[in-house]
Amino acid sequence: MAKQQSTYRVSPYTRVKMDELVTMTGMTKTEIIGRGIDLFFSEIVKGEEHGDTATLLALASDKMIRLGFSKEQMDFIFNDWSEGDDHLRWLINAPKSEIMDWSEATDWGKNPDVEESNE
Repeated sequence: MAKQQSTYRVSPYTRVKMDELVTMTGMTKTEIIGRGIDLFFSEIVKGEEHGDTATLLALASDKMIRLGFSKEQMDFIFNDWSEGDDHLRWLINAPKSEIMDWSEATDWGKNPDVEESNE
């Protein structure tokens, strides 16, 4: 069976980072992409900690923007939750309906008598 080739567009900045990784590691672009996907999968899906809070925050923020949350809603969503990175992983993996249910349960933080939880 012939290998299927996929083509993806990336930003110029990502291309520069990719070229730097090729030079630094001696790996092919395909190997680097595969390694990145493996790390991303284990970090996000399995909950293993290979990344840092900044990476998780960027991924979660990008998703919330794509889902159409307002600035006020995002202020609540990204409040300083005690769950930290676990909260960010949950945001990355949860469907919009689950995030909405969690947020609306506290009236978007306006009801302090309701205990906030994302479990």
